[in-house]
Amino acid sequence: MIVIVIILNIIYSSLIILSNIVNKTKNIFPTTLMILGACLNILFLVLLFWGNFILLNIIGMLLISIAALLNGLKKEKINYSHHLVRFMIEAIIVVFAFLI
Repeated sequence: MIVIVIILNIIYSSLIILSNIVNKTKNIFPTTLMILGACLNILFLVLLFWGNFILLNIIGMLLISIAALLNGLKKEKINYSHHLVRFMIEAIIVVFAFLI
């Protein structure tokens, strides 16, 4: 189970960081929130060897979700299905992390 959490978190956080590097946007605040959230998820993985710091993972996922919603509000176009899928992926990762 711990291997699944590590792999899912690495893939998700890497995709978030990569998408923010590739997508050159003028909205610095949501971009910073997303990268900070992904970094918190990676910090959670590093600290996972010394204990389960699930709160870091939850805060990281929340920051990513808030930043995604802020991006949608800024563009005045919120894709609800995209945010629902993102939330479900984040929820699955957090639940798996909680179970270890």
